[in-house]
Amino acid sequence: MFPRSLITLLLCVTAALLPRLASAVCDIPQMGQITLAERIRDLEVIDDYVYLAAGYDGLLIVDVSDPSTPFVSGSLEVDGFFQDVEVVGSIAYVAASHFEYPGGLLVIDVYDPQAPVELGRVGQSFTRVDLQDGLAYATSPASGLHIIDVSNPTDPFEVGALDLPGDESDVHVAGDLAYLPLGSSNQSSTLRIVDVSDRMAPVEAGSIETGNKLPFDIEVNNGIGYVPVIGTASRGLMVYDVADPAAPVELAFLVQPSARDVRVMDQRVYFAFGTDVSFGGSGSGIRVIDASLITTPVVVGGVDSAIVEAAALDVVEDTDGHWVYVGTSGPGGGLQIFRVSDCPTVLPTFLMPSSQQNEIPLTTDMPVPMGFLGSPSLDVTKFDLASLAFGPAGATAMTEPGYEAIIDDLSADGLDELLLHFRASDAGLSADDQQLCLEGIYDGSSFLACAWVMINRPP
Repeated sequence: MFPRSLITLLLCVTAALLPRLASAVCDIPQMGQITLAERIRDLEVIDDYVYLAAGYDGLLIVDVSDPSTPFVSGSLEVDGFFQDVEVVGSIAYVAASHFEYPGGLLVIDVYDPQAPVELGRVGQSFTRVDLQDGLAYATSPASGLHIIDVSNPTDPFEVGALDLPGDESDVHVAGDLAYLPLGSSNQSSTLRIVDVSDRMAPVEAGSIETGNKLPFDIEVNNGIGYVPVIGTASRGLMVYDVADPAAPVELAFLVQPSARDVRVMDQRVYFAFGTDVSFGGSGSGIRVIDASLITTPVVVGGVDSAIVEAAALDVVEDTDGHWVYVGTSGPGGGLQIFRVSDCPTVLPTFLMPSSQQNEIPLTTDMPVPMGFLGSPSLDVTKFDLASLAFGPAGATAMTEPGYEAIIDDLSADGLDELLLHFRASDAGLSADDQQLCLEGIYDGSSFLACAWVMINRPP
């Protein structure tokens, strides 16, 4: 007998590289690519076109009606270093920095994708922009948040502003709130939440420090904020509960390579990461993370090394899966297109920990208990026990007396649980592993269930 209240996972994720799994990962074939420019900074996909902010190369518009053969439909090269792009209807809004040339917020007519035309411009230098209800919310490292009326594309004008500290920032607007991760190279970085209900006088509603992790982007979905970060010691994906703007709470930190851009769709988080030598980064690619269990997100797929340097991405949904469009920088940079499908279902699981951190010795024959709690949505009798594989080496469940699989109402709450045991020495553990995953077939489909652990190195 054991109470459910004692069956817990390590909720604060300390590390989660792409799991060393046998088969339970998404299918992610590359569907097309095109070489464009060396400085792709951001992109957005609308119907059959991808709009790319390409630094000094301006705005590039790529036709992806046939993903296998994308081609440049049109472009616009004007003053400014193009950093970010949002498209609403037939208008593109570009945040451009002021380096060698004037920047600002550019309003561009893209009705004819072969011949985009600049309609208006306001401000001197912006790095990020988001749009909502005829207003553009643009950020500047030097002067914070600027709210700009773009109802007349030929005459955009600023209606409000809020000075905020920080060297780097992004902005995501939802309703009356703007979310801004503000980085700083010489002090603690912060996620700030701004009340923009009064567009003329925005005020800060709440904040939470991200410490020495420099944030690059933010996506907010159903009260959860996803923030890719880099740092000398820590880099990856931060997850926050921002439902109460006055008191945001950190839920998880998923250590990954230097994350750059993030998108959320259907309880999946997609993010691009790229090399950042100054922060000890190496390699580039994308990751697919199942976030259905908010406090225990699980990496279910990814692509490494096939990308020059992933700097930005966008995701669209189709009948045959999610399509991921990745903007790459560096020599040979451009656009790469992937289709993501056949991802495993992620199920909640538990370990019977030997300590608070689920400690497991690296070299041991000790049985590791792992199981599933029955619920109205999880019938433990639907597991195909013969299909179960534990850890990187795919260990099978123990069958010795006292350790065989048990399906019973162990917690005496009227619902059956499934309890299994696996031998740690058969799981193929590494001293660097910080998660153990069980894969197999549940109700006819592949599943993945992961628990966060601490592998003890031998003396």
